[in-house]
Amino acid sequence: MGNDMSGHAMIALVRSVAPDSELTAISPNPAETTSSLGIPALPIRSPSQNASPGVISRMRNKFHDLGNLVKVVSRFDAVIVPGTGLLERVEGRAPGGDQTWMLLLSIACWMRRVPLAWFAVGGSQALPMLQRLTARAAGRVPHYRSFRDHATALSLRGRTRDERIVPDIVFSCSVDTRSSSRETGIIGLAVIDYKPENPQARERYLAALAEAARDIVRSGRRVKFLLGDLADTAPAKTVHDHAAAFSKHELDNADPFGPLPAFVAAAAECDVVIASRYHALVASALAATPVVAVAHADKDVALMEQLGLSDLTLHADTITSEQIIKYLSQCSETRSEIRSRLIERTDAFRTDVLREFARSGIALPQRRILT
Repeated sequence: MGNDMSGHAMIALVRSVAPDSELTAISPNPAETTSSLGIPALPIRSPSQNASPGVISRMRNKFHDLGNLVKVVSRFDAVIVPGTGLLERVEGRAPGGDQTWMLLLSIACWMRRVPLAWFAVGGSQALPMLQRLTARAAGRVPHYRSFRDHATALSLRGRTRDERIVPDIVFSCSVDTRSSSRETGIIGLAVIDYKPENPQARERYLAALAEAARDIVRSGRRVKFLLGDLADTAPAKTVHDHAAAFSKHELDNADPFGPLPAFVAAAAECDVVIASRYHALVASALAATPVVAVAHADKDVALMEQLGLSDLTLHADTITSEQIIKYLSQCSETRSEIRSRLIERTDAFRTDVLREFARSGIALPQRRILT
């Protein structure tokens, strides 16, 4: 469960302490997951699905899914939910999409008495009541759990409980590429497929980024588009085409979505990155590239606080191009200081994640692990 970056990071973590463990993923698309992660994968859904509309049909499907999960987890010695945003607020889902899957997985592990761990899981502070109750119920089962920020832990604290806060597990990855101390004249731009409740907010977001990109190319610098997810292709093209109309040179297309090292290497080529997607912020930090966050979720704000860059955080629903250019200038002026801070913080994050995972004992006694 989780995204590819978290999946790769968790595989490396497990193998660092238990190299002989047999790892398997659980996924809504096993073939795609096996292709991207390089380990076997099993379906999270039951094959016995009823396509009929209606509440009763959906509830029946969930019971079938629970039965499938009971069978799946019984084959393993431990189940790990890797650090990712599975507890985040997702609009248009009731009672909460990923939170429901987390609850079903918890019930299945409880029924089969299979140890379950949540490691550095992220979420939203402002979960709707039903989603929050679902997530809290799911969170009673894990024998170990930690969160990637205090806001997530606070939102799920139904009872008084000491919670472990662990940096995002992607920070545990070793990277070979970091930005140069010398400037390249390249500004990275990582647009996200932002879908707020108010459609006008999305239009303002894209317009502000497009105008900022225009001003950057007018100043003689180059804009490098960083594609954080395939879903970001269309909005990135919108911003790209607007900026291209004002550039004397052909602009690079958005870099294709790829593994973390490729993303970090692309960010390392930039003097500054302007980013909305969470893992674009993570990749920029790992590359020691100063970053301006155009935050669209609690997790973005929390990460920038952890990096010591709260003063470089804008909000997607209220940004203007003038604010972006102002923060870009501020970032450029203090680039050397920010690079040093990012190197220090990300090195410390990697040490913290590795130490906590080894100390947790999640993978040590197990041979067959589901993630």
